[in-house]
Amino acid sequence: MDDPALELPVGVPDRTAVITFLGVLQIVLGVLAVMMVPMQVASQAMVAHKGLAPLGMLIFSAIAGAGLYLLAATLLIWTGVGLLRGRRWASAVSLVVSWLWLMTGLVSILMVIVSIPAVISTPMPDGKPMPPHVATVLVLVSLGITTVMFLVLPGVLVFFHSRPAVRANFEHLDKGPCWTDSCPLPVLGYVFLMAIGVLGLLVSLPVAVLPLWGRLLTGWPARGVAALLLAGQVWLTLGVFRLKRYAWWAALAWHPFWIFSCAATLWIIEMKELYGALGYAGKHLDALEPVESVWGVYPWMLVLVGVLLIGYQIWMLKYFKPEVSAE
Repeated sequence: MDDPALELPVGVPDRTAVITFLGVLQIVLGVLAVMMVPMQVASQAMVAHKGLAPLGMLIFSAIAGAGLYLLAATLLIWTGVGLLRGRRWASAVSLVVSWLWLMTGLVSILMVIVSIPAVISTPMPDGKPMPPHVATVLVLVSLGITTVMFLVLPGVLVFFHSRPAVRANFEHLDKGPCWTDSCPLPVLGYVFLMAIGVLGLLVSLPVAVLPLWGRLLTGWPARGVAALLLAGQVWLTLGVFRLKRYAWWAALAWHPFWIFSCAATLWIIEMKELYGALGYAGKHLDALEPVESVWGVYPWMLVLVGVLLIGYQIWMLKYFKPEVSAE
């Protein structure tokens, strides 16, 4: 903290130790995220060595994965340092990111469960069926790692960051104006979610494959549409952060429209058509056969996400006050 000698108001318990723990934990998690970068590159190199995917897609996946880990590391270390300095914005951002991390974890757990049949049906390197005990170990390890990384860790952060005593300590330590004050935390969480959408559209530019209501746009048409969507997403993100009512209405129409468009595309097209557009062919497509058994589940998961998102957007309307025109 910048001034640990500050005395807290009567009735507010000292949570300096908790705040220090949270700051150190997030910095350590950020360092671990940096350490995941070479592992991400090595995993893609291993897949390339086995010839399970096109080299171009593997290079792109390695770069995108490394970038994602570096972004997560930057966010964790940045907020961790802010927590150690007693900054309110760091507590607000940490709570929002932890909730998004936890929600992602719930979806990840569901994905692991849904993918169990594909894991069990994946043959061993020698081509023989996977023994039951090996399949059991793989499933348990996958569930264990996903539970710790995406449920336990963010759950701990959400629990401590949401404690009233912790918030009171930050309000006492950092009394000045803060950039997060102008945006309620539920809306700030949605803004971060929209920012993830911006990153997703950026990724789609070099990939040049875009789902659109039952068909796949490829090449420059896909890049052109993605660029327009990217500009619109940035505009909407800024509008929602500024609590503009027009941005809320636009987001309510746009985001479910896009999610349901992706779901419809996955329902209509075959899995091999999508991966073929991504450059997979021959043995690369054959290596994806276990995934095909659970392909039909993914559109339903998107529909569920879309419905939940609509509900959250409607609940969030109370923060967007109608603009009063100046007379």
